[in-house]
Amino acid sequence: MGNVSSWKYIDVPTLPYANQGKGIIGFLGSGASSFKPQAPSWFANLARHNLISEHRFGLAFGTSGKGQIVIGQVDTNLIDGPFTTVERVAVNGSYEGSYTVLGDFTVNGTIFAKDQVIIMDVGTDNIQGPLSVTKKMFDSFGWQTNLKVKPPPPGGFNNGQGSAKTLLGYFDCSKPPTIGFSFPATSQLKKGQKGTNFNVSPDVWDVYEHKHDAGNCTSILGGINALGTTWLLGQSFFAGHYIDFNVQNETISYANLKDSSGGS
Repeated sequence: MGNVSSWKYIDVPTLPYANQGKGIIGFLGSGASSFKPQAPSWFANLARHNLISEHRFGLAFGTSGKGQIVIGQVDTNLIDGPFTTVERVAVNGSYEGSYTVLGDFTVNGTIFAKDQVIIMDVGTDNIQGPLSVTKKMFDSFGWQTNLKVKPPPPGGFNNGQGSAKTLLGYFDCSKPPTIGFSFPATSQLKKGQKGTNFNVSPDVWDVYEHKHDAGNCTSILGGINALGTTWLLGQSFFAGHYIDFNVQNETISYANLKDSSGGS
């Protein structure tokens, strides 16, 4: 890939089943490497050896399971309207381990929980929220819920939260909710500035797209206690949006896609 200025991968795998090995890998820094000692990712190596024109990549995932990965540049031909850009948040003084930002969680276009810590996780396909916020949202909708509790394995895990708790929600398939995330977060807004809201597409809300139980759908958004008050946004949120990760400037930018279905 010598002297590559940009690269696109067409036909991203379909998204509908949560936690089934979906997602893409190789785009973080060394902090998330499973190797000891830490090794730079595939994307970081491209930048290190000057094989891309800019140290950035963009994800343009459609709601139909197809889309594009743009490496080394921004493709503004794919977006509808301007980008909304926010600065990344350093975790323990480093940007290496995750793409973390602040944002507001919205329901029906109104802020439901402000100044939320959000990890943009390209390696998973669902949305995982803080247990307390997710339960409050499910209750406000009147949804049926199911709390699953698993004891931690020997040696402990789960970010010091003890037993691993997962909250699932179930809704009428004909009535997907309207929830989203607004950037910048309330605490980051300048005087007179308003945040820009990006909703989760109604086309990706059901975890089991082809396994409806008499019209009852399982929410792609679930609550967990493993990350404390932090959100994990996977490809279900990415669908219908163009998200640009500018690693050199430590920013993440959001825009809606012109073709929200195909991502092209």
